Amino acid sequence: MAEKIYTHELKRTKEANLVIPLDEVRTYDHGFLSVASGAFPTSGILYAVASGKEAYLKQVIATDTLGTGGTLKIGKTVSGGYSQIATITVVSGEATKVVDTCIGPVTSGIVVMSGTPFGGDVTVVVQVDPKAIE
Repeated sequence: MAEKIYTHELKRTKEANLVIPLDEVRTYDHGFLSVASGAFPTSGILYAVASGKEAYLKQVIATDTLGTGGTLKIGKTVSGGYSQIATITVVSGEATKVVDTCIGPVTSGIVVMSGTPFGGDVTVVVQVDPKAIE
């Protein structure tokens, strides 16, 4: 009967220390922006993705600070403008709405799109390069 030997090459540093890849939890980041009644700051950027990286939108937390409700439109930056990727409706009286999702990859940035009739705070949780090689 033949004997099979399986080997898994392990990455090591110059000092021969074992390299442990980053776990997915350490790749999470967040962005925050206050939106005042549909008018947003000049950039409207919720999260900027670094060059050569990609991000996945994992969670959006919308807090209605005006108490009027509204529709929040999230987009990604593409050449020549924005492309809408999520629409979140917050009803009047609903303090905070949390939406768990997985949208991506986004390579440039995540923004609040113009003309959004929503007043409140927006936080996005993103996962940046979850499978990056160290």
